[in-house]
Amino acid sequence: MVPSHTPPEQLVSGIRRFDEINLNRDGPKERIMTQSNPLDTINNLTAAINRGDLAAMLNLFEPDAVLVVQALAGQQAQIARGHAAIRNAYTGFLSLKPTLLRQAQQVVEAGDVVLHYSKWTLTATSSDGKRVERTGNSSDVLRKQSDGRWLILIYNPYGTSMVGST
Repeated sequence: MVPSHTPPEQLVSGIRRFDEINLNRDGPKERIMTQSNPLDTINNLTAAINRGDLAAMLNLFEPDAVLVVQALAGQQAQIARGHAAIRNAYTGFLSLKPTLLRQAQQVVEAGDVVLHYSKWTLTATSSDGKRVERTGNSSDVLRKQSDGRWLILIYNPYGTSMVGST
């Protein structure tokens, strides 16, 4: 069931659709402080990535959350589990000064669990000063906490692209 606060124009067969979100590092410095719906949490994460704010990023993950980390050539994707491992995974990433743009988002709710999909573009600067651009489709799981906040349980920025052919 889709919550009654969802505008009819955003409903597509029980799926809420959201278009371009660009919370860039040059925008307002105030944070989206609420996490009363799953997109608040995702948008807070996008803004924290764009600001390079690791502490704010970690506050959006459950303590035992899982982050899918990009695989190196010829290797399977790696899993970072828990805040310490997620912190380690994101430290190098943030040194690239990334800017994340989410072009479209969809949320499928099932009680206190949400499946979030988004199409994204990331630009960054490599260690040799070259501009890097990546695109992808994420699939993430968020869970509603007892205090009403939504936190990330599984963050997979690579969606199904991490599934190799057999």
